[in-house]
Amino acid sequence: MLIRLNLLECIRTRTGEQKEEAFVTWRIDEDDDQVGCWCPDQPIRSGETVRIDREVVATRKIEIRVGEDDPGDKYDDCTGGVDINLVTATGSSDGSPPISSVVERVARASSGGTIGRVIGTYDRGLTTADDRRMTRAPGVADSRMVDLPNHADGSGYGRYDKHYRLYFDIYVHPDDQLPLTPYCLQLRELECRNAQEWKDHAFLKVNGITVWGPYWMRDSGNRSRRTININPIQIRADTEISLWEEDNEGTRSDHFGSFWLHLTEDYDFDHDPDPIRFHADDTIVGDATYYLSYRVCQRIENPEDPQTLWRFRC
Repeated sequence: MLIRLNLLECIRTRTGEQKEEAFVTWRIDEDDDQVGCWCPDQPIRSGETVRIDREVVATRKIEIRVGEDDPGDKYDDCTGGVDINLVTATGSSDGSPPISSVVERVARASSGGTIGRVIGTYDRGLTTADDRRMTRAPGVADSRMVDLPNHADGSGYGRYDKHYRLYFDIYVHPDDQLPLTPYCLQLRELECRNAQEWKDHAFLKVNGITVWGPYWMRDSGNRSRRTININPIQIRADTEISLWEEDNEGTRSDHFGSFWLHLTEDYDFDHDPDPIRFHADDTIVGDATYYLSYRVCQRIENPEDPQTLWRFRC
């Protein structure tokens, strides 16, 4: 099993802190002699995403933790983490081959236990789902995002009010490949209906990566609308689009909201969806309302050019 750690995104630093010295650690196969650590070159602020670009290989288990270096305290703060286990089931009575599955457990800094859920069932020889009680259609690899800390059980953990996201890829076999992205996302126009300040420095992120901005906008005049001139973004069936406002150095950037785009088999690609409405949450001083127009297109095979296996149908 191979885990490629891609990105660490800071949604919100602890209340009272503008920057945090975050780090990521991992342990392989529960062996204290097989450990690793990564930290960015500089502290991270709310709204920032940093690249990790580390690969970790294990036989059966990888434990990943996100923490914060706290020089003024005896112990570093642990934001949370994720445990990833490789489980190989035995073949069934009908003679079908063994199926390797990956189980992800979201771990918290407290001693309250973990949350377990199967995030993928994989076998290199299978191409379609069958009756073997799979939780989803199989694949050879998968891209994941986990929120840290996790509040799914309603325990109220997170008294420091910090929030991070870890992005990583899972490969059951190190030589597996991620599936092709079947869709492309076109961001078209951002409209400011109500600015938070006299002028906002707005920027857009898709799956944790800044794709546009920051550009200053107002709710009147020629800066109330901005055309988004960027290339289509390759996406899969689940994608997060978020709007942020960059504040001056020394203050936290403001999160104006996120929209989860979920594409199903009956999605109407010929119809332009309603614009996304972004509105600042209760933790932000002031008010802000923005509308984002977008379109989603399919990627289809291009038989006229064998060198280009896929093209956009827009």
